[in-house]
Amino acid sequence: MIYFVFYRIFSGINCYIGVTSNLSHRMRRHKQDYRRWLKNNNYKNKCSSRFVLQEENWKVEKLHILKLNNFKEANLYEPYFMNEYDNVVNEINIPNGKNVLSPSFQNQEENKIGYEEQMKQFYKNNYINNNEYHKEYRDNNKDKKKEYNKEYRLNNKDKAKEYRLNNKDKIKEYYIKRKQKNQIINTNTQ
Repeated sequence: MIYFVFYRIFSGINCYIGVTSNLSHRMRRHKQDYRRWLKNNNYKNKCSSRFVLQEENWKVEKLHILKLNNFKEANLYEPYFMNEYDNVVNEINIPNGKNVLSPSFQNQEENKIGYEEQMKQFYKNNYINNNEYHKEYRDNNKDKKKEYNKEYRLNNKDKAKEYRLNNKDKIKEYYIKRKQKNQIINTNTQ
């Protein structure tokens, strides 16, 4: 199983949706392809992301991380994310060899519904696997986390003290609600 990152490059109106197992490497490739396209308009890789990269102040956002078997499986879910945004500039390669604009440009609502159902099923199937991964990570890194928290508390004593002084009422209210909730749980379990 491999972790795949679904991401979006966006600026202004347009956005590009992609999937990769290594986001930093993939971004280097996007930039490299864009520079090649600038030098030579006939460059074989059309670089759909160029429509976003040529704009100023573009940004990258991680949309979701999924644990999948292979890249082919990851590509099945990419159109689902494309349908979530307007003005997606991706070109999708289809089996007959032609490039077509993404479903969000063509407004194919029936495809969107199918992908949503696939994704719902996928989340149900993989939710447990992802939780197990995070639990294992926490178990393997307890000492690291403990040390980080200790250092953070030492470095931010003044901020914590100031917060407690400024938010006495909120803190008191939180503990009252928590106490009431615990009392309800205790009476239900008896």
